[in-house]
Amino acid sequence: MTYNPEQRAAILRGLQVHKIHVRKHALARVPRALARQFAHPWAPVEELIRYFGLFPDPLLSFWLDHPAGHVVLTARESGYEPGEVVEGQRRLAGVAYIPLGALKGQGEHPLLYIAHMFDHLLGCDGVADGIWLSEGGGYLPLWRDVGRRLQRQFALGYGSTEAARADPRRYFAEGWVAYWKDRRGLRVQDPGLESILRTTVFDAAFWRRVYSS
Repeated sequence: MTYNPEQRAAILRGLQVHKIHVRKHALARVPRALARQFAHPWAPVEELIRYFGLFPDPLLSFWLDHPAGHVVLTARESGYEPGEVVEGQRRLAGVAYIPLGALKGQGEHPLLYIAHMFDHLLGCDGVADGIWLSEGGGYLPLWRDVGRRLQRQFALGYGSTEAARADPRRYFAEGWVAYWKDRRGLRVQDPGLESILRTTVFDAAFWRRVYSS
């Protein structure tokens, strides 16, 4: 899996078309001051994609090709739904709901929801009630190794918040956000988690090893 800039751009366009959705009338249902920060109805999608800079190409390709794993940008609704939902005329599985305000620094970081989505997909291949990666899951042998490492690291209690210390899913998601915002800070606060993220989910070479056979 070696990509050039044109191929990466094609993957991102595919994600915009097939994986990232803006709920109908979402911009009309947020405060006017927030809506004015988006130049056009698809601007929220462009804003979200700007957060993908650290994502290796094989991660993006995996996401595009997977039948589950969607993002719906909403006026206020947030969270991650691992099962199937009806969204407009579509049936979607594994949906991260991200409120538009999150793209402008309000509330939770948008990558928190993306992290939950990948935690689920990599843990059990998107099975609605499956074991997530952060809980020790892993739908392929190398991902199971990562899941076991995450489980051991979570047990050490390095989570930066009470929620992260209590819930492995939250621990993984907050670590994902911290890696994006301040990787050096994460390395100081939780070097084990920084190492896991750097050498697995954010490492193109690791993805190539997983899917080389």
